[in-house]
Amino acid sequence: MPEDFENHLSKIRGTIRRINSRTRYELHREALLPYYNKAEELRGAALIIWAAHQSENHPVFSFLAGLSLEVLLKGICKGLARPAKNIHRLVDLSASAGIDLTNDDTIILRAMTEYIYWAGRYTTPTSLQSWLHAEDLFSAQERPSGSIRDMYIKERSIDLDNYNRLWEMFSCYFWRVKESTYESVEFMPNAPLP
Repeated sequence: MPEDFENHLSKIRGTIRRINSRTRYELHREALLPYYNKAEELRGAALIIWAAHQSENHPVFSFLAGLSLEVLLKGICKGLARPAKNIHRLVDLSASAGIDLTNDDTIILRAMTEYIYWAGRYTTPTSLQSWLHAEDLFSAQERPSGSIRDMYIKERSIDLDNYNRLWEMFSCYFWRVKESTYESVEFMPNAPLP
């Protein structure tokens, strides 16, 4: 079981994150604000897609919304000095940051992960096994029977309300981390590269 967010936060509260940067690449890789800015850009794109289509589990909306949450979670992990894993699995990133999720949020984030990996970009995943795995995840968002109109379980669907709620939750965690530490950047453009 991962340590919870408050324990992670207590370990970095009041610390100084020193960033020695020879290039803008290093600055963007190490500083926290570029993570939030990129997440905001992806969020803006997701909201444009939602405004155009307004449909639950729309592939491109789900893809962009998932990416925005991924970048936000990676920024939280970076700020907490937790391993910012090179993965797209939103539930695992949440666990790395010590953020507890409800069962419904876990289902949403697992489905969003499938949209990040393939469903928001391709017609099929690379294997039948991946397809069947995704079908299991997506079916957890649906009622097994009843009206097609009421097929999606509201609390588990990737829609604007749930996305906004998750965004607000992760944003609050991000800003708590950002405000708990200080970043000191020394830009050294003439320093030799390794």
